[in-house]
Amino acid sequence: MKEEFAGLKVYNNGVVKMEYDGSIVFSEFLQENTIINLDVAREIVDSRVALTDGRKHLLCLKTNKFSYASKEVRGFMQSAHGKKNILAGAFVTPNTVSSIFFNFFIKINGVDRDVPTKCFSNETDAVAWLEKYKKSQ
Repeated sequence: MKEEFAGLKVYNNGVVKMEYDGSIVFSEFLQENTIINLDVAREIVDSRVALTDGRKHLLCLKTNKFSYASKEVRGFMQSAHGKKNILAGAFVTPNTVSSIFFNFFIKINGVDRDVPTKCFSNETDAVAWLEKYKKSQ
């Protein structure tokens, strides 16, 4: 469901909530231990692109309720379609240890080759890092 509140576009399908402020898509999973399958991943990407009206944007994703995505889903999310219109992506994890592990995973798997990607333990730092990429929009 796509809605708009005072210039903020919102999408919520019960699994994921996305808010778009014209520059950054703030996304978070709504259910504890969320497991993403390929159909859900495709819906999330298509909804994100629709929410932004196909414009290039930044992404800030909270992962605190995320549990698992298969290799197939991870491959799709790293594809051109999965990263469509994303200029840079910041992940927010529940703690510093998770953030360190996630950043290591990003580097060894080359996740950030096309789209700058980094993980943080709080949203404030994530947004500050994303601000560097606003000029690319």
